[in-house]
Amino acid sequence: MEVKVKLYGTLRSNVPDYKPSQGIVVEIPTGTTVRELLDHLEIPGLRGAVVIADGHVLKIEDQILDGLCVNIFQSIQGG
Repeated sequence: MEVKVKLYGTLRSNVPDYKPSQGIVVEIPTGTTVRELLDHLEIPGLRGAVVIADGHVLKIEDQILDGLCVNIFQSIQGG
């Protein structure tokens, strides 16, 4: 199945020739979880990525649905 992925912050550097206005289309198997999508994109879960689709923050074990636009944000910490 295909999902469109948009990356934000330094996560863009994981994908050569990434175009922010277009994002990327990723082919993944049905039933793929957020964790598996992050692994496929070589984004370590420990980087604290925030994954949003259809206006909802997804949990690491949530499955990605076919045709979704998935936004992956770099989490920011500070004080």
